[in-house]
Amino acid sequence: MVIIHSIDDNFISIELPSSSCINLASTVLSKIKEDVYVDWTFILEELNETVQEGISGKRINIHIMKDSNRDSLVIVSVEEYDLVAVIPS
Repeated sequence: MVIIHSIDDNFISIELPSSSCINLASTVLSKIKEDVYVDWTFILEELNETVQEGISGKRINIHIMKDSNRDSLVIVSVEEYDLVAVIPS
């Protein structure tokens, strides 16, 4: 299960009840943002390994910043942590 707290054109906030939901979250994010080319599984797995006690039960905020030439910058942050992943897309 993937809990979606908020969603709009440039922002998505999700929560995963457990790390076993990473593949499902990756599929959901790929469907929601088909125009953004990000390896969501890799990003979520790296965040899960880096954040103390993993990302389970924590809010994951995804900001998408679009440039005028259709390039995007994706910023992924985990609630309560100063950890951020910045991914060109």
